[in-house]
Amino acid sequence: MSERRSGRTSPKGGLSRAAEFDIQTALVRLIERVRIFLDRVAGPRIVTLDVGVDSIRLLEMSGGRVRRWASGTLEEGLIEGSMVAHRRVLGQRVQQLMDSSGIKAKKVVASVNGLYSISRFVTLPGDTAGRPTREVVEELAEEAIPVARDRIHLSWQQIASVPGESRVLMVGVPTDVIDSQVRSLRMAGINPHQIELRAMALARLVDRETAITLNLDVSALDVVVTVDGAPEAMRTVAWRSGAITVEDRAEQAALVVEMTLGYFETYHPEIVIDEATPVLVAGQLADDPALVEALATRLDYPVELLPAPVECPPFLSFAEYAVNIGLALKASVSPGRRGGGNRTAPDMNLLPDEYSPWRPSVRQVLFAAVTVVGLVLLFPAYQLTTGALADTRVLEADKARVERELADKQAILLERAPLQLAVNGYNQIVGLGGNFSQDLAAIYGGAAELGVSVIRVNHKGDTVSVVCEAGSSQAFRGYLTALEDSGRFATPIPPPPGYPEVTGGTIEMEPVAPE
Repeated sequence: MSERRSGRTSPKGGLSRAAEFDIQTALVRLIERVRIFLDRVAGPRIVTLDVGVDSIRLLEMSGGRVRRWASGTLEEGLIEGSMVAHRRVLGQRVQQLMDSSGIKAKKVVASVNGLYSISRFVTLPGDTAGRPTREVVEELAEEAIPVARDRIHLSWQQIASVPGESRVLMVGVPTDVIDSQVRSLRMAGINPHQIELRAMALARLVDRETAITLNLDVSALDVVVTVDGAPEAMRTVAWRSGAITVEDRAEQAALVVEMTLGYFETYHPEIVIDEATPVLVAGQLADDPALVEALATRLDYPVELLPAPVECPPFLSFAEYAVNIGLALKASVSPGRRGGGNRTAPDMNLLPDEYSPWRPSVRQVLFAAVTVVGLVLLFPAYQLTTGALADTRVLEADKARVERELADKQAILLERAPLQLAVNGYNQIVGLGGNFSQDLAAIYGGAAELGVSVIRVNHKGDTVSVVCEAGSSQAFRGYLTALEDSGRFATPIPPPPGYPEVTGGTIEMEPVAPE
């Protein structure tokens, strides 16, 4: 006979399978709650997002330790270069990766590809005392970053300063690149509150005085030259199209490193990058030993894998998630807390102001509270003034009646105004005498000689304005000189806006008073 089994015990007197499952579930939930508690004690939770051409990578870090990470692939053509071609699809892919990995976050620190970005290290001139730094930087940016301001988001940060010299890092990112990425993430309910170039995130991982950092990603490679702990040159280059071998990749990466160093040495001949300077390699392709070995054979510098500046789990590929960790270190710095890596690296948020959420300051909150309290206290006074307001309305009615009568009288005066204006104009012309005709002779005589067309001449008070158009900027400049040489007008004559390249405009002059 078979033994009868109860719902609570096994044949051997142990717990049933259902009870065993309940205990296992309880233990898993207990461990999860303990982990969440330890994460909160360790520090704030930071989630970073690295968006590549063919993949996305998420990473969660707290207390200086990597807690979770995940990656996913993207369809071909979803991102073209640095531009998101299909915003809604990208947002869906990021949300799906978050759901599958358990890395939940509404606010992330995101990277942006520097492929179409421009970075310049500029030394501020020494004759800018008393001028705001922002004003000086924006003037220098017009020459250093020759792109229309409405096509890029310009960010800058002062990275080093010595007596008598200040250096600034300028970064210009195309507006379409940042806008497309931010809008894609916001479609998925994700708010990137900080954005940074991949190269800048890598610079934060370098804990060497002098080094060359090389990020070997599938779609592009980034080079950062660090001198005295601060980045001095950054460059991002796309791989050549088509399938290439390990040797081809090593050759192209070596050429990019050499060109970047050549550019750096051209502008900084006083700084020597000796052959003992290491090339620190990171990126998804850095996990390929054959590529790293081929690169070491090709370059004259020692090639090493970029060491992790923070504690990482044993199964995490630090090279692949190096950008994510650099982004996390950017957001982990707070008063009284310091992360690992190079803390002198630039800390620049490329997110434009229009995407930054508004948060009231402490002063604004206090002002609002004081305003509310004041309104409550003033309410009784408001009731007392209700009667006074009724009297005021009566006075306002009387005022309106008087204003109507005044308007009628002003209408009568306006009917007489044309006659008075004519008399005044006649008196003004008589008062000018022959001076006005001599002014006109100088204006039209010089124009006829140089082939300048005089469109309109206005004589108002002590000012003569001439609207003219010349065939060339040279003829216009000659006409302005002829007016000055005529002796009829006070010199120098202020030129119109855009001078000396303009070919016409309005010239404002003051006639010389007769002796």
